[in-house]
Order: sequence, then C-alpha cells, then structure tokens
Amino acid sequence: MSAVHFRRDFPFFQHHPETVFLDSAATAQKPQAVIDALTRFYAEDCAPVGRSAYKAARQADRRYRTARQTIARFLDADAAGIIFTKSATESANLLARAFARPKLCKGKNIVITAWEHNSNYLPWVEICRESGAELRVARPVSGPDFPVVLDTLTDEHTVLVSCTAASNVLGDTIPLAEISALCRQKQIPLALDGAQYVAHHPVDVQTLGCDFLFFSGHKVYGPTGSGVLYVRPELLDEMAPFLLGGGMICGDDPECYAPGAGRFEAGSPDTAAFIGLAAAIDYLNTLGRDAICIHEQALARQMQDGFRALSHRVQLLGQPAPDASVYTFVCPGAHPFDLACLLNGHGIAVRSGKMCAQHLFDALGQPLGGVRASLACYNTAEDLHRFFNGLEDALNRLQRK
Repeated sequence: MSAVHFRRDFPFFQHHPETVFLDSAATAQKPQAVIDALTRFYAEDCAPVGRSAYKAARQADRRYRTARQTIARFLDADAAGIIFTKSATESANLLARAFARPKLCKGKNIVITAWEHNSNYLPWVEICRESGAELRVARPVSGPDFPVVLDTLTDEHTVLVSCTAASNVLGDTIPLAEISALCRQKQIPLALDGAQYVAHHPVDVQTLGCDFLFFSGHKVYGPTGSGVLYVRPELLDEMAPFLLGGGMICGDDPECYAPGAGRFEAGSPDTAAFIGLAAAIDYLNTLGRDAICIHEQALARQMQDGFRALSHRVQLLGQPAPDASVYTFVCPGAHPFDLACLLNGHGIAVRSGKMCAQHLFDALGQPLGGVRASLACYNTAEDLHRFFNGLEDALNRLQRK
C-alpha cells in the first residue's frame, strides 16, 4: 500500500495540500474513519454510559465496552486492566498517586531516566518530595546503556522503575526486553511510557513484560482527550482511587469502590473520544501494522541519508535506530526557533525548543533545545525531499547573517 494511499485518508492534507507535516510526535493527524466515528456518536448515539436503561444509552454502553475490548486487543492485554484517562500525562499521575505514593516513605526510592518527558518526570519528583523517598535518575549515554545504569540504581527498596519506551527527543533504540528482564529478576514493577512507541511498533504487553504501560490517543491517530493506562490486573487491588466521584462506587455504599479498573474512572467519561480511539486502532489494523512499519522504515532510511549528507552542518542528537520516528538536531550558530520559522516559510511543520524534556537537553549541553522532525504513516518521500531542501535554504540564510 502506497504512502499516497495513506495520505488520502487524512482530510488535513486536503485542506493543507502544501504542508509537510513533520510534527506527529506532538500530535498525529486524524483519518476520516476517526472523524466519522466522532460525528456518528454525537449525531446518532449521544447518550450517557453506565447510567441509564433506555435504548440510546444501551447502544452507547455497547460501543464504549467494544472500544475497551479493541484497545485491549491492540495491546494484547486483559481488558480488565485497561483504565481510560484523558492523556498519557493523567495516566502517569494516576499511576504515581494510586500505586506508588501509598508505598513510599523515607528509605524507599523510585527510579526513572534522564530521557523522560516531563509527564513521566514531574509526577515522580512531586511524590518523592511529599513522601521523603528518593528519586533516582538514571543517565544513560545511549540506549544500550539503559540496563546497566538501571541495575546500579535499583535495589530492594525500589518501589517502581518508570521509563520511556521511545524517547520524544532521541531516536535511539531502547532495549526494553533487557530492562524488563532486569526488573523481573529484582521483582520491581516496571512502567513504560508508550506515548511515542505505540503508533510505530506492534505492542504486546505480555512480550514487553511490563506491569504498566500508558499512552495518549492523539499520538496514535485518535482524538485528543483520550489516554490509556494499562495495569497488570493482579496489581489493581494494590492501587487506591485517584479521582473520586460518580460511577466508581459499588452498590449503594458511597465508601465501597467498584472492583478493578472501574474505581479509577470517576465521572462521566469522554465516550466519543474512546470510540474515536478504537476507530483509530481499527484503521491501523486495516492498513496493516506490517505495511506501516515497512513504509516508516523506508522513510527513516531516507531521513538518515539526508542527515548524513548534512553532517558537516547539522548535529543529530542521539543515535537514531534504523526505524526511528523522531530526529532532533541542532545547527551551530542557528537558534532552533529561527530554523523552525524559516522551515515554516517552506510549508514545513516541525517542533523547536526543549520538547517538555528540559532536563534531557540540559544533560546534552543544549540550553536552547533543538529542532525535531517526526514521522508518521502519511509522510512521503517527497515530504522529506522538501524538508532537506528547506533545511539547506534555512541554513544558508542564517549563515549569511
């Protein structure tokens, strides 16, 4: 299946035919199938879920339950362990508050890495500050260093290891199997931030060996306002409710919380968002994950060839893997914001700055941040040709100053 076919499914490009969209790591464009699912719900099936007996409400209930099953299959997970949230950020905070915080005290520790997005950094900073526990930050130089560095920092007092499955800044390969094996050997629960991972790799939580995994729907072609936290079902009973309200109690006793994932979904859910997220996953399955991977790998090769040709003028951060979907770079003498603005003049959308990973850029010695170009299934070889032409022009203009 061709890239042009992928692209035709995304109305954004009909409205912006000249745009080269290389900011999918921030948010992905939405296929028509997702837009149709949202429209259908609001136009035909809009009703509360889990609260009423009339026909429209029962239909909404069915679609909502089906969405949970679809997302569970996408992760090869037990649906009982799927918690719906509004984002990866909320999922990380829920995990920190519901699972880790009750176990923390002086003498305990949480281990994360310096590669984390703030969503998987700040919640741990805060709960360790509150509890007196120690936050240990592993600082691997490259992906293969992860297990060794994590091994030195984890011990019998480690409550949780939480790390990115794919950095939103660096394109390095992260050895998830080795990290999982280390955590299993030491009997330490492992949480993975999958926000940059799930759109580009087949996901099987059993094979990954993680106890928790979270991601945002809008980065996997789904709606904004949708997020997922997977919890190994055996651990649900160790988690205290994070948000309290309607829909999360059992029977008539307001202090008896619903079993399983239900106790973590207080309030009226964004039903349309999760129906839309399920539609995004169905769309990816229709395209075929293998076909998407092959296409994105071809784009990655082209991207890396292009950066090699400019290696005398552009410094890539990290060591991008053969299938990397993000490429962050700096150019000596050029401010990242200036580069992004000049690229915008060519119709090219990229991200500039510190990408919500200030601590990582500081560790890399890049106080101004960088420029990030990120790939998705709708990108084409022509997109990347225009990107590198635009980048060369931007560098030429900045160097003339």
